[in-house]
Amino acid sequence: AFIVGTVMRNQRRKLYPDLFKAFRMLLDRTENPNVFLHCHKYYPDIGWETPQLLDEFGLNNRVLFSYKCTECNHISIDFYKDGVTHCSNCGKYKKRMAGLNNSMNEDELNKIYNLFNIYVQYANSEGFGMPQLEAAYAGVPIISVDYSAMSSVVKNLGAYPLKPLELSMECETGCYRAVPDNAGLADMLRVAIENRSGLLPKGINISNTAREIYSWDKTAKVWCDYFLNTPTLDIAETWHSPLDIRQPS
Repeated sequence: AFIVGTVMRNQRRKLYPDLFKAFRMLLDRTENPNVFLHCHKYYPDIGWETPQLLDEFGLNNRVLFSYKCTECNHISIDFYKDGVTHCSNCGKYKKRMAGLNNSMNEDELNKIYNLFNIYVQYANSEGFGMPQLEAAYAGVPIISVDYSAMSSVVKNLGAYPLKPLELSMECETGCYRAVPDNAGLADMLRVAIENRSGLLPKGINISNTAREIYSWDKTAKVWCDYFLNTPTLDIAETWHSPLDIRQPS
């Protein structure tokens, strides 16, 4: 099997409808019965109606989800079986989708990433997007929307950027959000499937690069250097300065 994976919260800016649509395009173009999408996400949550999207794009038997039993902690990968279902390990009706409310530890999550042949970060914006870095550490090649913080991660790691079709202003915030190129993603995934032998060395390079650029020690050093080298005012001019209460005219 060829597994396209993503690890994203089920919320508005994570573009699951577009991801499902692009994956449907991919399946229609390749007609490959061994290509699957794996979504490590929680449901129900604060975002998209997963069963509705699966039905709309005809993906009930092509999208996999991570489940973890809250009783015995048994982990399984399966097609959609609702937010809560029967655990084949302990027999209890306590198996739920994995996510913030039913989390995996680092070793367990690492095994999920290692199921993927390629990782997709499909969002209209990101503050940083930790799953991109986690996938990189696991040696998984990455496709990300080339916008906001995703752009810098893609550039730094030498990953695959997907140019947005347009930027659209969001009503609630006035911020511009990326409109993804679904057909472009389908084409990129088709090429990846056809050249899957090249994904392993690509993933190794990305993993090595991620360790050089992103690490806790390097991040700590950046902050230490900033605090040690940034000129500061005397405390009498800041926290201990006298009150300056101004009267409006």
